[in-house]
Amino acid sequence: MDRWREDVRRAEGRDGFCATRDTDTYRYLGQTPGRLMCVITPASFEGFFEEIGALSPQQQQHIPRVMAIAKKFGLEFLPPPGVQL
Repeated sequence: MDRWREDVRRAEGRDGFCATRDTDTYRYLGQTPGRLMCVITPASFEGFFEEIGALSPQQQQHIPRVMAIAKKFGLEFLPPPGVQL
């Protein structure tokens, strides 16, 4: 089953929606630093963002550590389409 959907691009200041248990991805295409605001309801894994935010930028790049934190909150990181792990 292909869990990826079509590419949907959002202009600056626009919002998006992803249903529970849906597969989604985010990639910033700008040339300057960007920001992402996530609103998750009902609350379930805001602790993931708190734990990741407490890491240094270098620690945030350590993918096995990030994946271990994600697992605690029921999150799963999938490889990009066409990439097998």
